[in-house]
Amino acid sequence: MSPIYRPKTRVVKPDGKLSEFEQLLRESLSIYGRKARLILPVAAVLMMNSLILAGANYFVFRAVGLRMGLRSVLALLFWVAVVALTIYIYSICQVALLSALKEKGAPEIKKLFKHAKALALGYAKLYVYVRALIFMWMLPFIAAMVGLLVRHGQPFGSDAEIVSTISYALPLAIPGLIYILFYVFSSYVFVYEEKTVTESVRQSKRLVAKFFGPLFGKYALLLLLNLAIYYIVNWSIGFLPGEAAKQLLSRMFDSLIGPVYTIFGYLLYKEIKALSPEHK
Repeated sequence: MSPIYRPKTRVVKPDGKLSEFEQLLRESLSIYGRKARLILPVAAVLMMNSLILAGANYFVFRAVGLRMGLRSVLALLFWVAVVALTIYIYSICQVALLSALKEKGAPEIKKLFKHAKALALGYAKLYVYVRALIFMWMLPFIAAMVGLLVRHGQPFGSDAEIVSTISYALPLAIPGLIYILFYVFSSYVFVYEEKTVTESVRQSKRLVAKFFGPLFGKYALLLLLNLAIYYIVNWSIGFLPGEAAKQLLSRMFDSLIGPVYTIFGYLLYKEIKALSPEHK
């Protein structure tokens, strides 16, 4: 594999600081445009992947009742198989995208996906492992939310009611949010440094710990920007008559915007690696 691509427009600052958010976002969008030949088909596959999982979720929730019978067991087994398949497909797409970011020019798509398939199973293990860790850190928040839901006796209604209810449990989510950031570079370490699953997570924590404050601020800005665009998109498609059409467009948006997060993280990963003393 070729060395990590460092675009000519980027230089590591001599003061040891990370680039500004605007610069990172601008270059992320620039790389997105240059790699669109790969990114757009990947986004289409990811959208279909999410639709398959959503369909499986709907089927299982309809099939599984309060009493567990053969039908319920078969439905759950089907759901597990679909989840495993969608994680595997997602892993192939993510490894292909991460590998493509290393190439200066247009990558050979066939060769790229062959390499991605070789790493997909290991990446899928990393995906499950990281989300299991995040789930454990978020467990107090989840338990508090369930308790609030039981107390209300019904699902939350308007956005205002949701925000009002969540605000009581939000402090319990802080440890989970911190560790989401600690694990953010694990996929880059796994693909680029060829570490094991656990080594990738530990290396990600070491890299993030050195720049935790700046990274938190940049990802918070990216998240806020994403939420703003998301609400604008949802408002603009509110006139559509069918819920299915709205869901389709919403998932299309998620699939198209997802690679921006990957590219944004890639640029930060490169900078932090360049600023780390052991890699200079």
